[in-house]
Amino acid sequence: MKEPMSKKDEVELWEEHYEQAREIISGLTFEEARRLAELLLADPLKFECASSPSAETISILAPGLQSVFSRFESIHVVDDEAYLSRREIELFDRDGDGKSWGQPLWKIGCAQRHSVALVRPHDERVFDMNDDELGEPYPSIFHWLVWVSALASDFCP
Repeated sequence: MKEPMSKKDEVELWEEHYEQAREIISGLTFEEARRLAELLLADPLKFECASSPSAETISILAPGLQSVFSRFESIHVVDDEAYLSRREIELFDRDGDGKSWGQPLWKIGCAQRHSVALVRPHDERVFDMNDDELGEPYPSIFHWLVWVSALASDFCP
């Protein structure tokens, strides 16, 4: 019988999977990530989506982000706290000067552990801000959706 893993070994294994998954997901092309995200969004075991088509465009969003927010009012990761919400799109003003990290950032939702999902005007990349640190960007909203789905399922498809 195999001995149970120590807590330290479990953490190391999780961190290894975390880094591998992040690398794989970041390596997807925009189209690959979009197709995979569409499949995941259609799975009610992965995401709860409130479809509410909107003809209104949100002018500050890049085309990929507009395609998601024109189709969905909100997207929640099942059994997780990550979500996107059209209603919560607003200027993120960390310092009170209208700019954070040198450029305006817009809140589009929340990621794991109470971090904020942010975008820059007309930029496809999505940033997570946690504890006042802006993380490495995801290449697109579709990469971000694949990532939060992977995190919520401990990297299992």
